[in-house]
Amino acid sequence: MSCASSTGTSSNCQQRPIREHRCTGHVPPYLGVSREKACLMWPFRKKLCSNAIPYLKAHVCGPLESNPIILKLSLENSPVLKDFIPGLSISYLADSGSMYTYLQNRHLFEEGFTEDGLHSTALANLSLIPYKIHANSNIFSIIAGGDFEASMVLNKHILKYINKHFKCGVVAAIPARDIFAFAPVGEMPALRELNDVVERVGDTQDHPLVKWLIRYDGSHWSRLDG
Repeated sequence: MSCASSTGTSSNCQQRPIREHRCTGHVPPYLGVSREKACLMWPFRKKLCSNAIPYLKAHVCGPLESNPIILKLSLENSPVLKDFIPGLSISYLADSGSMYTYLQNRHLFEEGFTEDGLHSTALANLSLIPYKIHANSNIFSIIAGGDFEASMVLNKHILKYINKHFKCGVVAAIPARDIFAFAPVGEMPALRELNDVVERVGDTQDHPLVKWLIRYDGSHWSRLDG
């Protein structure tokens, strides 16, 4: 399934026609949109936010001047992003039928979601995606269908498994969206295998993430230094 948009493009999801509606009660303010327009849009909310899945995105490298498309995005058409660790952010995708659509700030307004509400909903949806933990030599890997393996670093069931079986935490490699491999902290052969995973992926993936390892200490992820 391909993505409908990227950080520098707008969503392909078409808005429903605005119909006449008598506005009563509270309508959330939104990015300078008049209350009259908000009243018209509010009853015809879409269902993208309720189907959101968290999706890791690497930060753009280099000066913004070298990425002019990013500068042209308005706030309402910018993707919803949440900080994860330095170098990585959490974006949100929703299945819009034949493709995935990046959730943008305007979707929050149209569906009555806050950023925190969207994140909580996305984590709940992520926890419902089937996955397997596969042991391979000195490392473990997550298999989850090919789109959201890296996102599984946020899966509460996997984190519970890690906390139960690896008291000192784990080191993980997420070089692309479909790869999440991990191993116990402090095991050098496993660490070498994780680095090998990153090197094998290199720049060949169409959805690369990061070439460095991350560490989970039982409560949060961080970048592994050294």
